Amino acid sequence: MHEEQAPAWVVDPGTPSVARMYDYYLGGKDNFAADPDNPRSIVIDGDMREPESILGHPGVLAHLDFTRPVALIMLAVLHFVTDDAEAAQLVGAFREPLVPGSHLVVSHITQGELDEDAVRRGRDVYTATTAGGIVPRTAAQVRSLLDGLDVLEPGVVPLHRWRPKTVEVEWNGMPGGDILGGVGRVT
Repeated sequence: MHEEQAPAWVVDPGTPSVARMYDYYLGGKDNFAADPDNPRSIVIDGDMREPESILGHPGVLAHLDFTRPVALIMLAVLHFVTDDAEAAQLVGAFREPLVPGSHLVVSHITQGELDEDAVRRGRDVYTATTAGGIVPRTAAQVRSLLDGLDVLEPGVVPLHRWRPKTVEVEWNGMPGGDILGGVGRVT
């Protein structure tokens, strides 16, 4: 579905969003820098491999009330943590301050139908960048990142299965790999 075909409630090209701000920092010409004067959003410099520096950051502590439910959104980042135990530890550290009613949203690349040579080539590309590497994980591995949470339906599935039923999407799958997503609620 192209942006111009999307219902008005799906895309508002005049409104900044996290994805559009991220795209801006990657060089997207039609997107938004974060607005430092917007009291509803903050931007901090941090490394997700150091959760305590993010969770304890004065800006985060002033902005988020961890005594109330919040959403922790870890989209398209965990596949850059190449060690499975480290990925689980990081998710656990970020989940720790979340109170019941909070949600954890994750997305992650998966190998899908890619052969080992294609996966190796992809890893080689990312190993040569500042990302330092990339690893696809299976649905079971991604699901394990949500252990201890109430996983919402439809579970950990390809992202296109999370589309609202009110929008018809023609989807023929991604060639080879895919992106999985899931949402867990703290109970």
